Amino acid sequence: MKVAVLSLRFAPGHVAHLRAYRELFNELGCEVRLFLNKSYIGFIDDNSMNSFIDSVDEIFNWNPDKVFSYNIANENIKVAKTCRNRGIPFYYVLHEPWDSIKDLFSLGKRAPRRVAANVINYFTSKHSHKVVLASSNGIAKYEKYMKRCNKNYALFPLIFCDDYDDKEVVERKYFSFIGGFTEPRGCSAFLNYIKYSVKTGKNTKFCIATRNNLELTDPVLRQAIDDGILVVYSGKPMTSEEINLHYRESICSWNAYISSTQSGVLPNALMQGSPVLVTNRGDSSEIVSDKREGCFILLPHNNEEIEIAYNYIKSHTDEMSKEARKTFLSDYLYAVYKDLAREVYEID
Repeated sequence: MKVAVLSLRFAPGHVAHLRAYRELFNELGCEVRLFLNKSYIGFIDDNSMNSFIDSVDEIFNWNPDKVFSYNIANENIKVAKTCRNRGIPFYYVLHEPWDSIKDLFSLGKRAPRRVAANVINYFTSKHSHKVVLASSNGIAKYEKYMKRCNKNYALFPLIFCDDYDDKEVVERKYFSFIGGFTEPRGCSAFLNYIKYSVKTGKNTKFCIATRNNLELTDPVLRQAIDDGILVVYSGKPMTSEEINLHYRESICSWNAYISSTQSGVLPNALMQGSPVLVTNRGDSSEIVSDKREGCFILLPHNNEEIEIAYNYIKSHTDEMSKEARKTFLSDYLYAVYKDLAREVYEID
């Protein structure tokens, strides 16, 4: 059986997932090939099972038996329609189901972009053989807003290869925000906490690592950067190696999102043994236990509460780091889900 795995829009944070699906389908006895946007060159290993393409026609020239698309792209609609016309099952991983009007208003200037994404997701899902969601929270949102679009859907969690190097010694020294620096992920709350920490004379060091362009003009934040209290990596995509190093250097990783159906930050942090700060919204509460792999805080964000949670993690880093690794291996490692993959992706 030939399985084509697609990522037609460049998303460097998805490289780990794409590699995991390549290994998963390969170990299930499939002939698998990744068909990728050319911007992935240099971000994923040079492997004979990878094809960097100019046209979706290259997918069908390979004559796949199944097509699996991992993330949103305009081209997915055409591919899904072509698959349906040719009798090829098309599976679509839907990361962010349709938003409510309230959710859209909360996005402010980002709302039009999100509406456009909703439209693409709607038509891709409509023409798919099966829609796949990565968390029960995502399932609930899909059932509430999009079930009429396609009634054939299933739960399959985010999966990863294990990129943890237990022979590498890295000092944990930062309270880190890694990934998309956006309001639904609580970016303003993180910046407010940095300012609170600086003004109250704490010794915490912070790291922000994101492909978003950041213009931090606040004088307290600028001084924190000048003093080495805040380290910022921004404005360019990060390789998997860079991402992994940022997590390895983290005492605690910020996952205290305002809204999210699933998060690649959570498993990446757990993989690298970084405890997480989370809220009780989204997928985090399905995975993390308070004061085991991380600590819970409430919404709206409260600086004093964040301080208490961070200090607890800092005081228990070694044992919480070990628990984080255990949870990653049991909940996110691709090899754990071979039987479920056979069922969801209908592989004999």
